[in-house]
Amino acid sequence: MNLSKADESMMITGIVAPPVAMVAKRTGQTVPQLSVIKAIPDVAFVPGATILALIAIKLTKRMAFKNIPSLPQKEEDTPS
Repeated sequence: MNLSKADESMMITGIVAPPVAMVAKRTGQTVPQLSVIKAIPDVAFVPGATILALIAIKLTKRMAFKNIPSLPQKEEDTPS
């Protein structure tokens, strides 16, 4: 499996992350402890949150595949 290629989990995250970021921003604006979010414009917050979500997916996959032992490689027959 190639970790640098986009797959289903990255596609789903890319589709779901922007609406979730908007909901999180609206919710964060009503919570007094997170009132700093009001200062960040939507134009910067939503793409930033989406990119962070994609990075988190990629790092999670790398850590998960790092713990899985690799399969033994087959030796290719080379003509002598």
